[in-house]
Amino acid sequence: MMHESNLVMTAGISGHRLWSRVFFVFLAAAYLASFRMSYVNDTSAIFSYMGLTYSEPSIGANVAIWILTLVPAGFLGLRLKQPSDFILILLYICVYVPSISVPFFIRLRSEMDVLLLDVTLFAGLMVMILMLQSKARKYRFVTRDKRTFWVVLWALYIAFAVWIIAVFGSSLRFVAPTDVYTSGVRFGSREIFAQSKVGFAVMMMFGSVNPLFISLGLQHRRKLLVLAGICGQLLCYCTGGLKSIMFSLIILFVLHSIIRRNMRRAAHAMVVMSIALVLSCHLIAVKAGTKDVTTIMVDGIVSRILVIPGQLTAEYHDFFIHRPHLYLANIKPFSWVVKNPFDQDVILVVGEYYGGIAGVTSNAHLWAEDGIANFGLVGIIVVSALAGGVLRIVNRISARHDPCFATMAFSFAGFHLSNAPLSTALFSGGVMLSMLLLLLAHPQKIYVGVGEGTGRKREDQDEHEDASGGELR
Repeated sequence: MMHESNLVMTAGISGHRLWSRVFFVFLAAAYLASFRMSYVNDTSAIFSYMGLTYSEPSIGANVAIWILTLVPAGFLGLRLKQPSDFILILLYICVYVPSISVPFFIRLRSEMDVLLLDVTLFAGLMVMILMLQSKARKYRFVTRDKRTFWVVLWALYIAFAVWIIAVFGSSLRFVAPTDVYTSGVRFGSREIFAQSKVGFAVMMMFGSVNPLFISLGLQHRRKLLVLAGICGQLLCYCTGGLKSIMFSLIILFVLHSIIRRNMRRAAHAMVVMSIALVLSCHLIAVKAGTKDVTTIMVDGIVSRILVIPGQLTAEYHDFFIHRPHLYLANIKPFSWVVKNPFDQDVILVVGEYYGGIAGVTSNAHLWAEDGIANFGLVGIIVVSALAGGVLRIVNRISARHDPCFATMAFSFAGFHLSNAPLSTALFSGGVMLSMLLLLLAHPQKIYVGVGEGTGRKREDQDEHEDASGGELR
């Protein structure tokens, strides 16, 4: 009788997981459809002068877009039980889907060239997914003194804040995201960043230290820690009006709410929010018109998050087809021995070539700026394997902590990888610092029922560790 009951329960769980997977694939299809509708009707009408034009793909190209978009949805982790699950979902939404579609739309290369690019991107994403499918075992690292972590964390916070304030001084200004360029904050900050190393402090603070404060504050319900993290993020925003800081700050709280309430449907919720964001943008355009100021502002923000990564993929692919690759000349310490074939940094070269204005930068994601720029299409596979290895280490470090806390602590790694190369995310972006701090931190409590909608802390965390290797159950 007991055996039959177990079989029924196992079948029920398998059936639930199957329907969850089918529903996620359906949501991925809905996201692609809404993304395309918004691009065709709104984005291409408003920002065609930026190169975001639209050419109708052939039937074969359309079929390829749908297949290459939906197949990975059948393999992505849906429960967000480790940081890499969130990062892969974020890359899928913000980089992969746009990079599969937009190159066909703007047609910088032939459809066959774009198809080869898309197949390579598919292979790269699948490499990362397969490398990160299994749950990681934790490192056997014992933190004996809790105070060491807090002393180091607060010391870094204060040191970075003092450094930023001392360098920027009266140049620190809080402006609305819509006024970043017209106010002169963005261009004025470039001179300060160029003349000092304070950019290192800004990136470390908003990419590692501040998210960790917010994560710890939400984990232990400490308002002071949350407030410290928010103030730190606002300080970093005031240096140059980087809109991604404000956007990711919102995402951090939304992510905590989603995972803490129901981890099993966290990935679904992320795709639903993306669909809602795109459709809301489209409804505003329909109601106000594509020439309305509000429409341009909202569509500009959404396009920066979801469309521009695809455009940058197409531009890097087109640019380096008939030009020499960098072969790591854009990454230290390789740049000390490998000569850059261009007279300036690649983000300036590509930005000026397609933007037509000197000084325009084209900061791109890991597959474009790390992969294509350095080794062509093969580089996409290479950087995917390297990123998978880094995220595997992140998962092992995070295995001793509550999944929600660890995911939030490394959430900015995903944002950096969708806007910057792997090397930048790892060192300047604070991923390495977050790894060291979480190794130093005392294990955060596991919440019983994370994913089942409860939020009770388990005090006997050690009972969750398996004797053969310390894997959290």
